[in-house]
Amino acid sequence: MVGKLKIKLLFILFLIIMSNTFKYSVNETALSLIESGEKKVEGRLFKNTFIKLKKGDKIIFFNKEKNIKVSIIDLTRYTNFRSMLLTEGISRVTPLSDNLETSLSIYRKYY
Repeated sequence: MVGKLKIKLLFILFLIIMSNTFKYSVNETALSLIESGEKKVEGRLFKNTFIKLKKGDKIIFFNKEKNIKVSIIDLTRYTNFRSMLLTEGISRVTPLSDNLETSLSIYRKYY
């Protein structure tokens, strides 16, 4: 039993050492939804620093007022935002939207 505990602790330490922290700005609405736990999935284009993200990394989402630190628990690549919204669920990605078209329009404002 002691041997297993040491292995687990070493693995956890390895994950902590190997993880990176990234900073991304978001608007106040998104930040509040992330903070409250209502927004559970963040969708971004797979380019720039987003291609470096991996499971276990940390993200600090921030705006002028505050910042929130989160951990990446999973990464999934989609061919488009529509697929992401349908697979992940509109309420998990865009909690203030009640339909697919409104959710897509939110992403179209930025991309």
